[in-house]
Amino acid sequence: KNREMSAAPSKDADEEGKTLGCKHYERACKIKALCCNDFYTCHWCHDEAHSDHKMDRAQTVEVLCMRCGLVQPLGPQCTSVECSQNDDGKFAKYFCYPCRLYESKSRPIYHCDKCGICRVGKGLGVDFNHCDKCGACIAISSNHRCVEGSTKNECPICFEYMFTSREKAMILKCGHAMHQSCYSGYIKQGLFKCPICCKSIGDMSAEWATVDGYLVNEQPDPAYEDVRLLITCNDCEKRSTVRYHYFYHKC
Repeated sequence: KNREMSAAPSKDADEEGKTLGCKHYERACKIKALCCNDFYTCHWCHDEAHSDHKMDRAQTVEVLCMRCGLVQPLGPQCTSVECSQNDDGKFAKYFCYPCRLYESKSRPIYHCDKCGICRVGKGLGVDFNHCDKCGACIAISSNHRCVEGSTKNECPICFEYMFTSREKAMILKCGHAMHQSCYSGYIKQGLFKCPICCKSIGDMSAEWATVDGYLVNEQPDPAYEDVRLLITCNDCEKRSTVRYHYFYHKC
């Protein structure tokens, strides 16, 4: 028997009864996880339901239509006669066979062969280029500094693996990466240096000028008048000898 009528959509339909899918994707099918021999709307839904293992979506070979309940081989559209009359039975507006990805949300998606996954964007050569050294797709508008495998690490703020994360990652001036949302929260806390290498993550000239103004009016402690320190600047990586101060040492 090739039907599974008890399988219900994992997301309620909208007022017109047209939206199917989950909180991660809009789609009209579920994919079969061979590890559990069960159907899930997406691999994220599976991973949230199982803390002891993750789904290998590349092994998916069967899908279940959320409209008619027909279990069938992986493909872009339902093969039943019932669904073929409905927009040719398509499960989603976008389908990628290598990634087993179905998506109908209004956002551009493209597949990068070198990354081996789909990315949110208009495409390579349009708004993104693949950087072989970084091993990831980088926005064309970004003048990034290459750090090998910078996105194939955990975000230094939330510790989620960035390369396959649904959260957008950004490359800092130093070449290290973090989630864009984590970056926004990070700078709102008044933090201005990369949590990995301690280099400035933006133009700090205004902040340095404020500190310089403070030090002009600050009287040094006579006990440390002749004390000198050898420091290394995090930004330029050069060494210099400076007068000791309990608050700030300027390169």
